Amino acid sequence: MFASDTVLKTITPNPVLSPDPIDEKRRFQSLGEYLVSLARIRALAPTVLKGGHGDDVSDYDEHFHRMYRFTNARQTKLLGLLPKNGATAWDISLLLFPDARGYHRFLALSETVAHLDYAVAENKLVVERKAEHEIYQPR
Repeated sequence: MFASDTVLKTITPNPVLSPDPIDEKRRFQSLGEYLVSLARIRALAPTVLKGGHGDDVSDYDEHFHRMYRFTNARQTKLLGLLPKNGATAWDISLLLFPDARGYHRFLALSETVAHLDYAVAENKLVVERKAEHEIYQPR
């Protein structure tokens, strides 16, 4: 199977910030959609996947479980860093990726927002709009 950047053997794709293709006023729920894509690929039981970079993936089941473990670990870390009174995505990205600079800061913010949106969808967090900011808070 040709998987492009959906399946990369040694790294996870970055869920870049983008508008929802159906409703441009919303963000695309990139992390949730990525996990759905992984599950759909798993249902096809591929034997070899050709990604957009690097080596082929010949044990997709192992890869699938590794990506879910990574996502769960990142969610746990993010939730552990979130102050009790909440924080913006920017502030949380600085805690989650303190050394990111330049373009990597944008990628860090994108990944942080994707994980925050996923945590909200999973009812682990709430998001409240205050002035021009979204404040993420523990449930």
